[in-house]
Amino acid sequence: MVLSPAGRLLCALGSGVSEPILVVTPMETIKVKFIIDQRSAAPRFKGLIPGVGTIIKEGLGGTYKGLTATVLRKGTNQATRFLIMETFKDHYRGGDITVIIPKPIIGIFGAFAGLCSVSANNPIDVVKTRIQGLEAKKYKNAWDCTVRAFTN
Repeated sequence: MVLSPAGRLLCALGSGVSEPILVVTPMETIKVKFIIDQRSAAPRFKGLIPGVGTIIKEGLGGTYKGLTATVLRKGTNQATRFLIMETFKDHYRGGDITVIIPKPIIGIFGAFAGLCSVSANNPIDVVKTRIQGLEAKKYKNAWDCTVRAFTN
C-alpha cells in the first residue's frame, strides 16, 4: 500500500505527537534540568536517583513541563523529515514503487530530510528547553516563552 503525501504527513505527525506524550517529555525534562543544574554555581541534584526523585516530587506538572512545546517539536520534526524523505524517494522512482533506490542515495535523502527537520525545529527546541529548565517558572506558558525568546 502506498500512502499519499497527506497520509504520510498524518502518520508522521501521529508518531511525532504520541512519542512525546508517552516517553520523550519526562525524559527530556529530566535531562534538561540535570544539565542546567550541573552548570549552576550550586547544583541541587546530588546524583541521578536523588535528582530524579526531586523532579518527580514536583508531580506530573513538573515531569511533563514543556509538553506542548515538545509535541510541537516532535510532531513537526517527524512530519518534516518523513514528508521530505518519502517525496524524494517518490521522485527518484518516477512513480514506479518497484524501483530499488541505492542505499547511498537513500542516505543523501535522509541527510537532507534531517537537515530540513532540524532547521525547522530549532526555534521550537529553544522554547522547549527554556520551559523545561530550572527557570521555567518565569514563563506563564509556551506561548509566553516563545514571545519573550523572540522579543529578546
